[in-house]
Amino acid sequence: MRQIRFILISVLVLSLLLFGIGMLMPSRVVVSRAIDLPVAHTKVLPLLQNIQQWPQWMQGLDSSEVSMVNDSTFQLGKLRVNWITRNDTLLLSEWHPENGTVQISTMQLISIPGGQGCTVQWQFEQAVGWWPWERLGSMMNEKIMGPQLQTNLQRLSDYLLTTP
Repeated sequence: MRQIRFILISVLVLSLLLFGIGMLMPSRVVVSRAIDLPVAHTKVLPLLQNIQQWPQWMQGLDSSEVSMVNDSTFQLGKLRVNWITRNDTLLLSEWHPENGTVQISTMQLISIPGGQGCTVQWQFEQAVGWWPWERLGSMMNEKIMGPQLQTNLQRLSDYLLTTP
């Protein structure tokens, strides 16, 4: 009986400790990358605004996976993308995976003064639930998504520099 009580108390204390550590972590995770491009933002904007152009520079995206649902909704394989805002400097969209947490994507175009090019800043923001395993698991977002964002931005740069 004494061992059972010890095990139950140990499990309770460990659970409270994990919950406490999880609550110290942020409830929103932001992964962001940026790249400076030596081209005008007017040349970059069509590649970002038109989802049909994404397979040109986005790794792992086949043009046959891209389909338009309506003016502001696209299907990318099993992922649905809803545009929230599209203007000359800001592209804001919601990414809805088939079974997962909705992420907010922000692509921002910042012109470099003097017409020397532009900076493309791309970030994903995700709300994280209060369960300890969700909060602790969110630490992997940077490790998984960061390199993907950087690779895609580099592919965008390469595409823009090799296409007249």
